[in-house]
Formats: sequence, C-alpha cells, structure tokens
Amino acid sequence: MAAMEERPRAALRELIEQHGLALCEDPPRCEALLRERCGEYTREIFVLISALQEGIVAELLAARDQEVGSTLLPSLARRLQENLALTEDAASWTVEAWALALGLEVQPALVVSSRGDGRYRTIGEALRRAPPGARILIRPGRYVESLVLHAEVELLGDGPVEGIVIESEEASCLQMRAGQALVRGLTLRALAGPQGQQCYAVDIPQGRLVLEECDISSDSLGGIAVHGPSADPVIRRCRIHDTAGFGVSFYGRSKGTLEECELFGNAYAEVEICDESDPLIRRCRIHNGQGYGIWVYRRGRGAIEDCEIFDNAKAGIRVEKGSDPAIEGGVIQDPVVTDVVDVRISQRSILVGAALGALLLGVISRDVLGVIFGVIFGAIVGGMLSAAASALLHGGR
Repeated sequence: MAAMEERPRAALRELIEQHGLALCEDPPRCEALLRERCGEYTREIFVLISALQEGIVAELLAARDQEVGSTLLPSLARRLQENLALTEDAASWTVEAWALALGLEVQPALVVSSRGDGRYRTIGEALRRAPPGARILIRPGRYVESLVLHAEVELLGDGPVEGIVIESEEASCLQMRAGQALVRGLTLRALAGPQGQQCYAVDIPQGRLVLEECDISSDSLGGIAVHGPSADPVIRRCRIHDTAGFGVSFYGRSKGTLEECELFGNAYAEVEICDESDPLIRRCRIHNGQGYGIWVYRRGRGAIEDCEIFDNAKAGIRVEKGSDPAIEGGVIQDPVVTDVVDVRISQRSILVGAALGALLLGVISRDVLGVIFGVIFGAIVGGMLSAAASALLHGGR
C-alpha cells in the first residue's frame, strides 16, 4: 500500500489555524473544507474525518493543557486499527496529523529493526542517540543486548510480543537508571551464560518504570528485582515465568505495583516481599510455582488484593512473624501459612531460661560463685541454643 501523503496533514493544520477549534465539532464542514483544499487525497481525508467521528480528536483536545507523553498517541492509533480496521501506518499517520494540527508537540519515533529496515539495527544505539521523551519502536527480531535506561524514554514493541526477543547473557536484559520510563510489548530473557552469572532479567533499583505486556523469563537469579526506597515501578499484564529463582522480588524498602500479571513455574517464590518493602499485588494469577506463591518475611508489608493463587508446591502465601501484609479478596486455593515462632522472642526465651536454670542450681548449691558462673554459663548456652533454633527455622530462602 502506498505511503500516506503529507499535503492533507498540512492542509488540516492550516484549516484549524484559520477556523479555530470549533471546526473539530463539525465533521461535515471539516470534510468539505479539506476537499476544497486537497480533494485528490480521498484516502487521507477519509481517515482524518473518521478519527474525528471516532472521538480521537476530543481526547487529544482534552490533553492539550497537560504534558502529553507519546504513550497517548500509540494508544489512540491502536484504537483506530481495532475499530476502523486501519493499517498501523495509516492509524499512526492520522493520530499524528491531528496532534500536529492541534498544536501538540510530536516527536517522530525512532525505529529499530534487526533486519535493517529501521533507522537503527540495535536498541542500544537508539537509546544512546534518543533525546529525553523519545519513543523507540522495536520491530520483530532477536536482539542480543543488555539495555540500561538512563533517560525518560519509551521502548515499544512494534509487533507480536513473542516475535520481539531481547536476550542478555551474564547481565540483566533491562536496568532502570532513570526517574521514569515505559517499556511495553517485549520478550525479555536473561541467561546465566558459561560463567553462571547471577542476575535478574529486569533490575529496578530506582524510579518509576512502567513495564507492560512483556514476557519475562530467566535461567539465572530471577525475573524482576525491585529494590531500594526510590524504586516504585508499575508492572502490568506481564507473564513472569520459568526462572531459576524468584519471579518478582521486592526488597530493600521498595514499593511498586504488580497488577494483572501471570506468574508461574519459578523455582523459589513467585513473589518475594521482604526488608520492609510495601508493594501492591493486585488481580494477579500466581500458580504452579516450585515454592511459595507469595513469601513475606523480614518485616515485609504490602497489600495482596483479588489474586488467584493455586497449585504451588508449598504454601500459597507464607507470612513470617514480624511481617504484616494485608490480604483481601481473591481465590486462594493453596494454604496460607503464618509462622507462629518469632525468632527474636525465642532467642530471648532460651537465653533467659538457661540463665534462670543455672541461677536456680547455684541457689540450691548455696554457692555465690556458683550462681555467678551459672548465670554466665547459662547465657553462653542460651546464645548457642538460640542460634541453632534460628538456623533451623530460617536456614534457607
């Protein structure tokens, strides 16, 4: 199919400047004026007026006074594809035409293709050259890269998720080092490599990464690591599966939202929450894990809402003493286990009990030195016993 022409876009912009935004409320008049200016471009005029009738322009107008990220434009373009059966190129052309006519700043997308039909062959090169706020479209192919996001950008898969594969060896596929970013529609695979390097497929130590509709797996440490008090990602509609460790780990006082995701087949817990981390786990399917569905320990918190948890090898949810997640709604078919032993309390109890026992023996023997040495000896024995108890109760992850 021939490419869309630029003349109708320019004509539309001129008409809006001349007649004002009231023209957007009158599709027949807008169409008539476009035909007067460039009537030979029937296809372009048709899609422009169709977008106006579909409500696309109203949404763009509503966003005029806000900071408009390029996420809005692909979303509206997809709507035109689905509702009007437009091609991807025609839909994108139409939305950008209206955005430009309304005075919105639109940056052209940077296209990456491993086959050479884009501006860049590698995603890393596009990231190095991309200005803040850039939209990078990634076409189907296999990209052997480890990506680091240093600036606010958008990485968008331009095709089926399973056909756009980013594969890293001995390093994370994706590391978040920016304040915010968007990644959507990619397959991310981390490989431990010959050296057995331990890493997560996605590493988020900071910022607000929005990670949507991705397929994530790893034969290394795990799927996604969210750690550090400044980390607050949104992980939405992703499949996180078949890792050699945890599906998603929240640790180091991190936050974040994990919603409408599917987690399965991970070697340890599907979701780990520890070290005072406080995420929201909402409307997720967590199943067929080789360990716990969700493991909350070391003063982990968080909210677990409306999740479906089933067929995990160990408990559906394990909450250790000192942790306090809120669990609400959902279907949890696996057991929910709350540990009844607080290691810190048991240590004190053993220590005090041993000391009192030694003290009692000293009193019975009526020997002051015996009492003193009994207390010291009891403290030593109590410490040894409490350490052994701690090792038994929490000996492994």
